[in-house]
Amino acid sequence: EDPFTQDSLGLLPPASKKLIDAFLTSRKLPDPMPTEFANAVQEALSGLEKIAVKGDEIKQALLQGGSPATPDDLRKRFDT
Repeated sequence: EDPFTQDSLGLLPPASKKLIDAFLTSRKLPDPMPTEFANAVQEALSGLEKIAVKGDEIKQALLQGGSPATPDDLRKRFDT
């Protein structure tokens, strides 16, 4: 219910968000607790942060230095 967590909930995949919403509505932990629920809670509390990226920025990062590129090359381009 705090703003930080609410922002993270908005970034969860729909299936994970549905599990969390069901818990928030019922106020009871599922029994038995499915792994998917535990993972959804962990993801929601992990500090997800929305980063807006424009299509042109993605193209520039992908095409930087020409192609082809190895997966490591692509990671380096996005980590800068």
